[in-house]
Amino acid sequence: MFQEKINTMLENYSMLEVEIFANGVSRWLISAAIFFLTYLILKIFKTVILVRLKKIAKKTKNEFDDVIIDGLKAIHWPFNLFISVYLAKYILSLPERIEAILYYILIITVSYYLIKVIQAAVDVFMKKLMVQKDKEGQEMMKLISTVIKVVLWALAVLLVLSNLGYNVNSLIAGLGVSGIVVAFAVQKVASDLFSSLSIYFDKPFSPGDFVKIGEDMGTIKSIGIRTTRITSLQGEELVIPNSEVVSARVQNFGKMERRRAAFNIGVTYDTSKKKLEVIPGMIEKIIKAQKKATFDRCYFKTFGDSSLGFDIVYYVESPEYEDYLKIQQAVNLTIIEIFTKEGIEMAFPTQTIHIAK
Repeated sequence: MFQEKINTMLENYSMLEVEIFANGVSRWLISAAIFFLTYLILKIFKTVILVRLKKIAKKTKNEFDDVIIDGLKAIHWPFNLFISVYLAKYILSLPERIEAILYYILIITVSYYLIKVIQAAVDVFMKKLMVQKDKEGQEMMKLISTVIKVVLWALAVLLVLSNLGYNVNSLIAGLGVSGIVVAFAVQKVASDLFSSLSIYFDKPFSPGDFVKIGEDMGTIKSIGIRTTRITSLQGEELVIPNSEVVSARVQNFGKMERRRAAFNIGVTYDTSKKKLEVIPGMIEKIIKAQKKATFDRCYFKTFGDSSLGFDIVYYVESPEYEDYLKIQQAVNLTIIEIFTKEGIEMAFPTQTIHIAK
């Protein structure tokens, strides 16, 4: 409609002019004017208006406008050039083939720079997130960013091909079959990659945590895109695929806030009732004397084959295994000292044989 009105307005003038490639001089001049004006407006927008908008956006608390403006900065002169050419061509009468070529160039150019703008926005957004992450988090953000970009470019290619007249449905069907073949080929790698995402978002452990993964125990050294590395108790480095980590049972000792100590002691059967009654109080006093220990219980529990058994439970208020061992040692030594002082004999497996005459 726009082109028809222009053709009507210029019909009388074009009949009197010298034609160049089926268009009068006036048409070429007006087309050139539209081209330069459009290019100038787009240039001013980027060099002047966009710069001022960026200064205003920096003063706002909202980060969304910063992302959009940084994305628009990804538009360069080819976009301005092809948009100017496409608008200028409406004044001219061009062959259908030229019209089609210009249309295809427009679709490709707009799609390309639209994805570039979105991609730039994704980069800015990911950089803001990466500042708050550790090394493993930054690697994961890079992986997510790469996946998003691959999906964006794939969609852009399909959009362009669809507008160029290609049967996208048959192409997608063909890619689907090829994708199944590729999926089987890289199944293990893909499984590890998606498992790394699962580990990152679920956070079952962090670098520095002491864990047991399946039958392996050690300290988490790093969490990569494909593997998790742990340093075992013997000192060697174990490299475990993330797919195995996700499917295995994980015990994370690094998340412990305190450790539970439960043990039994036995005294001989000739221990008097009076001494049996005071043993729980003695054990409680011994445990409470330790700074990082919390007493839970101590009861005369069982009649064993060779001893009278007491069940004892307390907590060490520290996740460190060394603290647990030190307190356990101090409690055990003190029990032996007090029992010796009070004449309470610790039992050991014995057997008495009575022979009838």
